[in-house]
Amino acid sequence: MKRLILLLAALALLLARSAQAHASVIAYDNFAAAPPGGIQNWQGNLGLDFTVNTAVLVTALGAFDDGNPANLLGSNPNIGGVTVGIFDLSTSTLVGPAVVITPLNFAAQINGDAFLPVAPFALAPGDYTVVSFNDANYNSGFTNQTAATLNDGGGAINFNVPTALSRYDSGATFDLPPTGGGASGIANYLPVPRFDAGTFEFNTPEPSSLVAMCSSLVACGVWVPMVRRRKRSAAKTV
Repeated sequence: MKRLILLLAALALLLARSAQAHASVIAYDNFAAAPPGGIQNWQGNLGLDFTVNTAVLVTALGAFDDGNPANLLGSNPNIGGVTVGIFDLSTSTLVGPAVVITPLNFAAQINGDAFLPVAPFALAPGDYTVVSFNDANYNSGFTNQTAATLNDGGGAINFNVPTALSRYDSGATFDLPPTGGGASGIANYLPVPRFDAGTFEFNTPEPSSLVAMCSSLVACGVWVPMVRRRKRSAAKTV
C-alpha cells in the first residue's frame, strides 16, 4: 500500500510537470509604453535573434502594437497590417508560416503585443530570428525602450545575452534583414531586445509517456519488486 501511494504521488508529480511543460510561453513579452506611447515611423523589417536549445513548438505569432490594435495598420496603412515570421539563420529561409496581423484578425492582446494563432510548427535546435515588417515599433532612437520580459521556457531557448543581435532593413517587402550594406544592418544593440517588434508563443515538447511512466516506477522502488514477485509466482507455479 505504501508503495502504491508513492507511485500515485510520483504520477501526480509527472502530470503536473507535463502540464507545466505545455504552458504557453511568450518569448518577447513587450509592455505598452507610457503616454504618449511607444510608436515610431519605421517602415521596413526588424529582426530579433534567438537560439533554440531543445525543440519547441510555435503556436502563435505576435506583433507589437503598444496595446492599441489600431497600430497594427503599421507605419504604412496601405499595406494593411504587420507581417511576422521566423527565419532559420543557417539557411536564410522562412520556417512555418508568415502571417499578416491586422486590427480585424488578431486573436489576443497581451500587454503591448497582438497575437494570431498558427498551425503549430516545430523549431529544431539552432539559430533563428523573428522578423516583423511594417511594424510601427518602439526603440526611441536607440537610447531607450519599453519594459520587456524575455522568457526562455526553462532554458528551451535563449537570447544570447549579451551578444544577442538585432537586425533591420528598410526594404519595401517582408524579408530576412541581411548583414550590412545600404540601408540595412545587423548589430549588438543593447539592451536586449533592442526593438519591440515581432514575438511568438511556444510550448516545450512533452516527454514520452512510456519513458516517464517507467522512470516514475523506478523512482518509487516499485518496478523492480513487482518484477521479482512475478518471477517468484511463476516459479511456484512450475
